[in-house]
Amino acid sequence: MGDGEADATMRNIARMLKPGGLFVLTVDLLLDVHPFTAASSNDIGTNKDIARLVAASGLDLVAGAREELYNYPEFDPDAVLAHLDDILVGEFRLPVAAQAFVLRKPAGEGR
Repeated sequence: MGDGEADATMRNIARMLKPGGLFVLTVDLLLDVHPFTAASSNDIGTNKDIARLVAASGLDLVAGAREELYNYPEFDPDAVLAHLDDILVGEFRLPVAAQAFVLRKPAGEGR
């Protein structure tokens, strides 16, 4: 999904939420492409600009560690890499982590 399609999807989700409604989502954080390596993409794609997606939605970020959400000013790839033992769990350790966050439609906005 290209950036324009992703932005449009986020705007449509925001439109469909009732005021105060929550949108819970995860987005893959690819650990084998930029900003972790020099590669710009892999077979899956590229890292999505979470800060831009949230801004495009018009929704409020109410849960999620901004330092772990790609392209927020607080995002620190070195800190993410330093905590891989906590992030990557289970038997299969792929070069992918999940960025989990929750967005809320402001209560004063209509459908």
